[in-house]
Amino acid sequence: MIAFLSSSRRRWVGLLSLALVVAALLSACGSQPGGEHPANAGKAPQIDPTTADSVKGVPVITDKVELETQAPIGELKVVPRNTEVIYACVQIDGDLDDRFSVRWYRNGQHLTNLDSELVLSDFAISGWASFPIANSQPWATGTYVVEIYYMEKLAGVTTFTVK
Repeated sequence: MIAFLSSSRRRWVGLLSLALVVAALLSACGSQPGGEHPANAGKAPQIDPTTADSVKGVPVITDKVELETQAPIGELKVVPRNTEVIYACVQIDGDLDDRFSVRWYRNGQHLTNLDSELVLSDFAISGWASFPIANSQPWATGTYVVEIYYMEKLAGVTTFTVK
């Protein structure tokens, strides 16, 4: 677990999470839609079974995480429009150079500027990873889909609503 990492590694994980928040803040203001979600074409996303050892369970949507562990504090299925930061949290077990990424969709449209990636370039990790998005304006209402990928293979999917 991340909680058992040395102080300098916990600090590194915290800085990495902060960098993801800043990147999301810079890109979230002008959400540009990308392509359509596969579910709109009648295709349900299929979880790749080879990812089960690296991504544990379904992603959790929340508006708060534990600073040191990145574990979600609570779970939200409905997110208020004025929420500043939305986190997609997932338990991971990754080795050096593993890649975890997230794709965000609203009402079936891919919000490519909200997508982000976590590359384990300095150390392996076992614990929670969070993928935050932030917006200084109220979020657009609708149904959001979050897809988590491990090494470019679909590893987890969850949905939530913004009202």
